[in-house]
Amino acid sequence: MGLIAGLALLMACERELILEGERLDLRALTVSEPAEVVAARAAPISLPSPAANSDWTHRGGDVSHSIPHPALSGSLTRVWSAPIGAAESRRQRITTDPVVAGGRIFTLDSQARVTATSTNGETLWQRDLVPSHARAEHASGGGLAVGAGRLFVTSAFGSLTALDPATGDVAWTQRFDAPVTAPPVVAGQRVYVVSNEGAAYAVDVENGRLQSRIEGLPSASAVAGGAAPALTSRLVLLPFASGDLVATLRDSGIEVWRQRVAGRRQGQAYGLVSDITGDPVVAGNTVFIGNHAGRVMALDTDSGSPRWTAREGSNGPVWPVGGSVFMLNDRGELVRLDGATGERVWAVELPYYLDERERRRAEIVAHHGPVLAGGRLLVASNDGLLRGFDPVSGELIEQVEVPRGATTNPVVAGQTLYLVSTDGRLHAYR
Repeated sequence: MGLIAGLALLMACERELILEGERLDLRALTVSEPAEVVAARAAPISLPSPAANSDWTHRGGDVSHSIPHPALSGSLTRVWSAPIGAAESRRQRITTDPVVAGGRIFTLDSQARVTATSTNGETLWQRDLVPSHARAEHASGGGLAVGAGRLFVTSAFGSLTALDPATGDVAWTQRFDAPVTAPPVVAGQRVYVVSNEGAAYAVDVENGRLQSRIEGLPSASAVAGGAAPALTSRLVLLPFASGDLVATLRDSGIEVWRQRVAGRRQGQAYGLVSDITGDPVVAGNTVFIGNHAGRVMALDTDSGSPRWTAREGSNGPVWPVGGSVFMLNDRGELVRLDGATGERVWAVELPYYLDERERRRAEIVAHHGPVLAGGRLLVASNDGLLRGFDPVSGELIEQVEVPRGATTNPVVAGQTLYLVSTDGRLHAYR
């Protein structure tokens, strides 16, 4: 026994062997994927003139997820705030961007409650969409879209519900076998949804009946919120959690092409998640799409053939305008890419940790956007600020307080910016 104690004491007294050589960060990029270093340059850009839009009916503004340059005042001030329901909690999140139509702003809280708010901040109606067999805390997430005279709501409870936008009355509900947390897209007589099980559906807007089912590949991992489908004049672009983008004909549902958003950030755990987080965005005959694991692609809308691929992870829809593509990447940067080649023009570092003290770096800042409106790029963040950047140089030109921090992308309608904060409140800025 004494011998064992002596050996233990001897081992404890040995000096630690410190190996010589260069120290490398375990989180750094591997040699196979070097960091791209590009000096910021104020490259000229030709932006379309700001145009006033009264509605914002889908994520990104419309069925293509692209409203190039909505009008907005030059200096923003918060003019009102209104409650929309349950705040975020440890297990439940607010993942749904507001939509705007007919003078009403529609929101979805963390517990499947839909709220309609007037443009002066008055609550018009609320509708609880938690099924009778479930409890509000059992699921979280969903999406909104307005079209065909109705408000369509997807839910993590596996449902698509059509509501009367004026009253909140339920017209019909269609149930699915899996959660539907991505926003829908609606045009003509069909509303399109993608479920978390790897299937997409076309549903009749009048009665909720299924018109077609499109199979995708299932995935073991999916991101809360999910990417929304997008439409061209003849195609439906369906993003799946497997990383596949499938284009089908709007009228028949026949598959036209399929493309995989492939590639991932080496050395990062989130690179194992294949889900598409950069919703398909249609601009002309190009669709932009990406994942947060390190890839953004520009594809030909007719054939699905890649035009270029950039090693950037996309945390949300990109914003193509004026021959450039603006985005928030997985490294906490606001990035401007050349729209023709995918090459970086500039990148601006945004705050990365909510608490920069080394021992308290537990939570990363969530940034939402960007949205080009009123001549500047707007990014809303959960660190309590709404920031505006010069699209030419990336220079920070304004910042406005967001109480309790933003949890959705900004939306712009009627020359007013709306966003939702983590405490379940809708804020309006003019």
